[in-house]
Amino acid sequence: LKVYISLKHTSESNAKKYIDAAYAKSASYFDSWKELAASYVLGRNMWIGNHKTNEHIYTVTQELLTDPNSPWLQVSFK
Repeated sequence: LKVYISLKHTSESNAKKYIDAAYAKSASYFDSWKELAASYVLGRNMWIGNHKTNEHIYTVTQELLTDPNSPWLQVSFK
């Protein structure tokens, strides 16, 4: 998102609107980062099938859910 702002594809205030809308939509379906991550991994697997990048996606989501420095552990989902 920072790249879009720096390249003048969108303004910071407009980007915030997109982020707020994405959060509102996500929060209406999920109660936690763990639920969001599980849904993302499942959806990605259904979309791309059995592919080696899925293992990387799973690893990244697990790190986001467990690393003490993860923004997902620094900011509560709701």
